[in-house]
Amino acid sequence: MQQVTNKVLEVAEALVARLGRRGFKISPKSVILTSPPQLAAQVAARLERRGLQIKAPPTAKDLGVDAHTHRRSTKVIKGRITKAGKRAQAIKGLVRADRAARTLARTGFKPQATWGLEAQGLAPSTLRTLRSQVAGMSGCKYPGGCATTTIRLAYGEEADPHIFGCLQLFKEWFALVKELEPQRAALNLAWTRLVRQLRDAPSRWGRIKGTVSAVIATLLDLEWDPVGPGHWTDLDGAEYDLVKCDPDELIDYAIAGAVNQQVWNAVSKWHHGGGAQGRHRRESLFCTLRLSSASQEVPWLPS
Repeated sequence: MQQVTNKVLEVAEALVARLGRRGFKISPKSVILTSPPQLAAQVAARLERRGLQIKAPPTAKDLGVDAHTHRRSTKVIKGRITKAGKRAQAIKGLVRADRAARTLARTGFKPQATWGLEAQGLAPSTLRTLRSQVAGMSGCKYPGGCATTTIRLAYGEEADPHIFGCLQLFKEWFALVKELEPQRAALNLAWTRLVRQLRDAPSRWGRIKGTVSAVIATLLDLEWDPVGPGHWTDLDGAEYDLVKCDPDELIDYAIAGAVNQQVWNAVSKWHHGGGAQGRHRRESLFCTLRLSSASQEVPWLPS
């Protein structure tokens, strides 16, 4: 531990010196986070003796994203979702006056609600909230209706937070895997430990602290086997090597298909198991007729 502390101190002092030579000043809002947190406290104390005021809090906000040490923090993302919910309510009011205002769900609501998802993913509870809000802004969601069907009728599947959230997370991961190639051994070790911790965890998403664990949790939710950082096996046993395969093809077909299947499997369990074949089918037809009368493009008509 002492060796690590000395190394962190050495790097911090070198960074401060370089920034100083280039005319930069260290902001008093600067913080240092480590796991375990005791390390950050030791480093902050030693830097303070050398004239550098740096705090060592348990959590922080960095570029609009939660940053934490040994415990997951969701303060920032919860605040963002709350603000996005207020915006969704305002958009719903506009949609009642003009159905064309539903496009604001893409241009106004989505960027605010999903900022920083690549850093810690989107937990199932967050996804449920976002999907409900998107469906509500469509103008054709009624009490008891199916949010999945409503979103696809009004916007298309790419507007479903469950779909674009997962796909965006994996796109970011494909880019990170290439950048982390020099640290492959350390990444493999961290990946193996996290898979072991998350696979049977009773509250999987309560343990998510970053991109690596978010990717693993999302794969496990899809019932894929996260064998390694660049080696995955899907539900049917097909294996994917992120280095050798076409990333666009993997995302647009295999992963998108798996996420879609997961979404519709959840739909089939609602309303006494009737799902899309029961009550929601009648609501789908009703929403389709509403969209058609409003001169909207209808993706499909139920037979």
